[in-house]
Amino acid sequence: MVGLFSAASIPIAAGAGLAPTHAGGIVQLTGLAAKLQSLPFSVVEPPEHLMIVDVGVYFEHLYAVNSFKHVFDADFWLVYRWRDPRNFTSIFENNPLVEVEETACHISDTGGGHRMLRPARYLAAAGTRYIELDHDSFPLFWQPDLHIRNLGIGEPKLYAELARFYEDGTFEFLRLVYANLGLSKPYYGAYPFDQQTLAVQIESLAHTTKQIQIRSLETFSGLDFEYTSEWPGWSPVEGGIKFTTDEQIPHYIYEAGNSHRCERRSRYHLDIKVERHKRAIVDNTFVPLVMQVVITWTAFYINVKVLMPRVAVAFISYLTLNNAATSLVAGLPPVSHAMFINIFLLFQRLMVVIGLFETACTWYITECISTRVGASLDKLSRVFVPLDYILFTCLLFIVGPVELKDHKAYEQRLEILEAFAWANFGLVFVVGALWCAYSYRRMHQQMIRDPLKLHMSATHKPLDSNELGMFFAVFDNSTDGKADGIISVPDVVKYVVERAGRQEVLDKCDNITASVLAKIPAKRSMIHLEEFIVHYKPIMAEITHWCHEIGFEETKSPRQAIDSNGQTNGDAKEAAAISMYI
Repeated sequence: MVGLFSAASIPIAAGAGLAPTHAGGIVQLTGLAAKLQSLPFSVVEPPEHLMIVDVGVYFEHLYAVNSFKHVFDADFWLVYRWRDPRNFTSIFENNPLVEVEETACHISDTGGGHRMLRPARYLAAAGTRYIELDHDSFPLFWQPDLHIRNLGIGEPKLYAELARFYEDGTFEFLRLVYANLGLSKPYYGAYPFDQQTLAVQIESLAHTTKQIQIRSLETFSGLDFEYTSEWPGWSPVEGGIKFTTDEQIPHYIYEAGNSHRCERRSRYHLDIKVERHKRAIVDNTFVPLVMQVVITWTAFYINVKVLMPRVAVAFISYLTLNNAATSLVAGLPPVSHAMFINIFLLFQRLMVVIGLFETACTWYITECISTRVGASLDKLSRVFVPLDYILFTCLLFIVGPVELKDHKAYEQRLEILEAFAWANFGLVFVVGALWCAYSYRRMHQQMIRDPLKLHMSATHKPLDSNELGMFFAVFDNSTDGKADGIISVPDVVKYVVERAGRQEVLDKCDNITASVLAKIPAKRSMIHLEEFIVHYKPIMAEITHWCHEIGFEETKSPRQAIDSNGQTNGDAKEAAAISMYI
């Protein structure tokens, strides 16, 4: 049988090779070979029709996991053990290579991490004789054709080997092997919070369960936890280590016409469930992407009149994010199912695009509709966009990384999250549009209800030409009841004073009108839009002045009135006294 321990290459199976020694093309039977030749049976033939082989894999180092190719690099101990029931006593007589099994390992386990394997194995009783076989002696014996079922790219490398043949016919083979292996059923739905299974699968190359059956070797199956801290970016999941042996059914037997085939293959597999280091994922993957989105929020604090810095902040952030996302996606596993990381990247892109569109919308509204409405959109964005981003990000990280056993159900969850991301993108625009409509309507209602109050509130930020056009339209519709593109100054004065609710001022509308007309060249009482835009400030300033002056006179303190009355009465008494004296 072709096996794992062939001299020509690194092991895939434990098979036979050439005879041990060659001289001039003639095989020299010396030492152990000569003794085996003298036995009354052939040791290269299977001892029995059905052989039971105990298999163990002891995992040591993980060097790399390549999610793109679905493979990983590791080294581990392969252990095979079986028993030949035939009598080999004669080759142990007068043989200087014979050793005696000790009861326990003599090397101290303190401080060195040495594993005392012998007490756990109970392979043979104390004093049992055995022979340590060198590599050239392996082909002299029958060996099971076991191989690594999930071998990946390239050939394995052999680091160390140990083979023992016991007097009772027990063979034990141990090899430290470095290999590239395929991941067991890789699924990347929750990437990069996914869990993968590092598997080592061993089965017969050519024989079914009718000739070779595999059993698990418990004492040699497991993981060396001492080295897990050195694993690059991965760590084992608690309780995620298992080993078992099962029978594999080839899928071709389910095809029509193959139902009569009953062959099975015995397979041993060690499965180690691992996960990525979450802190490294957050620091190296998510934080840089989040920071690119956060940077775009600074555009909401830059005056839209200074357009280039706002555009530069948002556009450069988008380019940087897009390049980082493209580089990240290039290294993602090539799979057909949805992945959490793709939903996250989509959300980041959409939020940066929101920053770009917000700048464009604010500029358009400011230039074409209203400076105040554009400013209110910026104020809303400073609060609503970060809040929306935080809430949706929390939703993503609460729901997304929790992978379900039912992959179809998990993929449906990711599809729902993707739909939510697009819905959230639209929601931001809807909220922004509604807010702008509300701000515009509120300003328009202020112009109708109390124009004077609106003017006074605009002292530090004067109304722009678009807003003055709205103001003119309000006066045009409200003063004479028709929109004819011209307004009467006396009607405007009266309307403003009436809406201010100042009855005491309303009595002096004629005086106010005269003062207002004095500020207008040629004292025109009828003005159109262009004249209104030019003379708006003096008109409203004069009305405001009169309202403040009259209000000041009306709100003099009672003390001032009493002092004034007292002074008048005193003067009258003094005059009366002088008159009487005369």
